[in-house]
Amino acid sequence: MKISWLDMGGVFVGAACAVHCVAFSLVPALLVGFGAALGERLELGLVLSAVLLGSLAVAIGLRRHRRWGVALLFGLATVLLGSGLVGDSLNQGLGTLLTVGGGAMMITAHLLNARYCVSHCSG
Repeated sequence: MKISWLDMGGVFVGAACAVHCVAFSLVPALLVGFGAALGERLELGLVLSAVLLGSLAVAIGLRRHRRWGVALLFGLATVLLGSGLVGDSLNQGLGTLLTVGGGAMMITAHLLNARYCVSHCSG
């Protein structure tokens, strides 16, 4: 199966976001002072990159395969990622859970998008 560079990029950014969230929640000692600001900026950058790249990939894929479930899944993932960012300020455990769940959902949306694009083009 040949996956578009947008979907591969989305999978990579989503996975990087999930790894970042897990690593930074397991090693809170790294987040003292400067590390906290860097961690928050990195997380925001990863989420924004994932949403922008994913939006483009899903929009292009939707024009090809017309499977709205992918767009719905991506939209739910975006809501979870955004909720995770807000949730971090209220409860870090909840924020991490929402963000990792959103990242996993976004990876799934990219993989489905790629699969449907390939099957639509070859079928």
